[in-house]
Amino acid sequence: MFGLSVIPQIDTLESKMSEIKNKSVINIDFYEDKYSYVVFETGKYLLGVKKIGGKDRENVEISEMPRNFIYDNGNVFVFYQKSMEVYNSLRMKIKEYNGSMLITDPIVFGEGRNVAFLVSNKLIMFGI
Repeated sequence: MFGLSVIPQIDTLESKMSEIKNKSVINIDFYEDKYSYVVFETGKYLLGVKKIGGKDRENVEISEMPRNFIYDNGNVFVFYQKSMEVYNSLRMKIKEYNGSMLITDPIVFGEGRNVAFLVSNKLIMFGI
């Protein structure tokens, strides 16, 4: 079981807690009061987005275990060995990149609307 708790909010002095139960958590990243995660369950990798303290929603299956994972401003950037997928907060795929070389050093900038990474000796950049 994986428990996640957050610092009390200053305006309400409430503590909220979220849990991801009975699943192997592979990746997790936060943005404001939401978080995105990848779990391994029944032989599949599943992507989820959840508000802290919110109810579970159905996860979407992704192709393999991510090498890198970034959640920024409602967009989830999932980096594999030679490809990348971008999902919105509803877990719908909105962008995809497939290459023939290993992806390294990914960064997200511009309020989660742009991504850059290295492929061999080339810098790849594009907007969502």
